[in-house]
Amino acid sequence: MEALSVVDGMADPAFAVDGKYRLVAWNKGVERLLGREARSVLGKRCYQVICGTDVFGNRFCRANCPVLNMVRHDERVNSFELNLPTAKSESIRLHISIITLGRTVSEFAVLHHLNLLGLEKGQLSRLETETSGTGKPQRHAVEQFSGLTHKIRNSLQTIIGEIEILNLLATAPSESRVILNKVNEIDGFLREASEYVAPATAPLSVEDPLVILKDLQRDVETDLAGHGIHIAMVCKDTLPELSADPTKFREVVRRVVDFSRVLLPKGGEVLLGARQKTVSGTEFVELNVAMMSERSLACEKKDVFHPFFRVNNQRVGLSMAVVREVLRRQHGNIIFRKESQHRGVFSILMEARSH
Repeated sequence: MEALSVVDGMADPAFAVDGKYRLVAWNKGVERLLGREARSVLGKRCYQVICGTDVFGNRFCRANCPVLNMVRHDERVNSFELNLPTAKSESIRLHISIITLGRTVSEFAVLHHLNLLGLEKGQLSRLETETSGTGKPQRHAVEQFSGLTHKIRNSLQTIIGEIEILNLLATAPSESRVILNKVNEIDGFLREASEYVAPATAPLSVEDPLVILKDLQRDVETDLAGHGIHIAMVCKDTLPELSADPTKFREVVRRVVDFSRVLLPKGGEVLLGARQKTVSGTEFVELNVAMMSERSLACEKKDVFHPFFRVNNQRVGLSMAVVREVLRRQHGNIIFRKESQHRGVFSILMEARSH
């Protein structure tokens, strides 16, 4: 069924079930979310794989699925919440929206669009360890804010998913692309706000800074070239390893490069570098992202980390403020130096891993 390709084309977690309760589509997003590969679940009965329970812990998924029964009778299925187990036997709360794709695969196929609810893993534990007895009101406020942003984002993600489906099926109105861009913009701001207020934490792992920079260069090279920007890597030192959250730290360095692109609207050059540095007897690794342009760089040192800083007619939101906050929580630091009107450098300082 052509419509099932919609599931694979969605960035958000999604799967589809046919009229006989069989899983007929399972995209990469739901693979990552639940930890189960498509090849291990396709063809199986939905209720045997999903094993969902309601918010009170009662079994919801069963052979006589109430959702599919409603679809069969052309009843509207409102969005709902379920707890789903992952491959690691963890339970996660999900917001689920249902869309009927068509009636050519054993009567019909039903798309299930999933969004993660509640605080991200690690946020509550971080709040518990970082707030003292007198910090309870603050902890509660942060908790409420994080929960609110997630609730709003869930609704936005549902809208995004349904518009994307309409676009892929060529049934969306011409204005849908403008609407989608604006909804994505709001969602991005909420994501940054949540990350700034209560960033999720994960166990630190040993990271090779050169591998991080090489991976980054490979990932962004094509995109930057499309903006007239050449990226190169310069590093002569043999560097010590770092202890860092692998996902967050890579995101931080990527954000810095993305911000550099905004500073180079007419093209230029980005140089990635790293060196070992000793400060007061402590070994550090300094990662540098330098940008050079024939035009004057439209920013000053005092502005770069300011929330909602506007540069070259683009708002950068909380981007660099989030970078600084995430690094601070990993015992790192970032500074910006404007060495001339045409050259600026971001320097990330992380303590080297002790052996």
